[in-house]
Amino acid sequence: MEWLRMMNAALAYIEKNLAGEIRTEDIAHITGCSAYQFQKIFTLLAGGLSLSEYIRNRRLACAADELQNGTLSVLEVGLKYGYDSPTAFNRAFQRLHGCPPSAVRSKAALRKAYPPISFHITVKGAIEMEYKIRKQKAFRAVGARLSTTVEDGKNLREIPAFWSEVHRDGRVDRLLALCAGKQPDPTLPAPLLGICVSHGATDSSFDYYVAIPSDSPAEPGLEEVLLPEATYAVFNCVGALPEAMQALTAHVYSEWLPSSGYRLGSGPDIEVNPKGDPSSPRYQSELWVPVEEEA
Repeated sequence: MEWLRMMNAALAYIEKNLAGEIRTEDIAHITGCSAYQFQKIFTLLAGGLSLSEYIRNRRLACAADELQNGTLSVLEVGLKYGYDSPTAFNRAFQRLHGCPPSAVRSKAALRKAYPPISFHITVKGAIEMEYKIRKQKAFRAVGARLSTTVEDGKNLREIPAFWSEVHRDGRVDRLLALCAGKQPDPTLPAPLLGICVSHGATDSSFDYYVAIPSDSPAEPGLEEVLLPEATYAVFNCVGALPEAMQALTAHVYSEWLPSSGYRLGSGPDIEVNPKGDPSSPRYQSELWVPVEEEA
């Protein structure tokens, strides 16, 4: 439950600082996550809503309250909630509320309510999550790299497109050829991996690798990635990718993690994709979430 408490403490911090500067790294620090991890988790728990969009909408909701009930001018309210340009404030306000800021001076004006959110554990019997705790030794992988970010859910669009690209241009075939005929190491995940490597605690961007465990030299167009020793919660995923993996990840963070007795670790996230048709509703893959026991 400590993890859930920290997530709600982060939301309270956002609410307290809507009229001031809000840095993602400060929010993430409250939860013990990196900026990348917090934004990823927030989007999953908030049903696809990005952190920046949530903060923007909450500021615009507060701006509407002040315009309707306060004495500040439209310009002053816009400046208070981070808009240096009246045009930018007007455009953002109309996008959310459907009317210009000046219109909400009237108590009868229609506007959208956008209350603050909070996170709770939801117990659902329809989703069965099988998992095991696995201590994974450090290993080296070779793969194709994509640099992306969790800002505004960009990663959710770019990563599926990247998988299509590396299949289409032959890099997946080249990767699989590196391990063809070799006796697999049973201590390593098999064979095609999706690896998320954060750029650091304060950075929202990360590198995503389509990779295989390998000691072979990285060929042109491929790169090596070193994965540290880590403890993982490993979940079975059944269904077509990427939809099944995205749905499982949301359930892990919203249902399993808050009551598991674990918190997120600092290792990379890993998706394990065995041979088969990833578009099949019966395709079986794995999600590896780095974890540490709560103190």
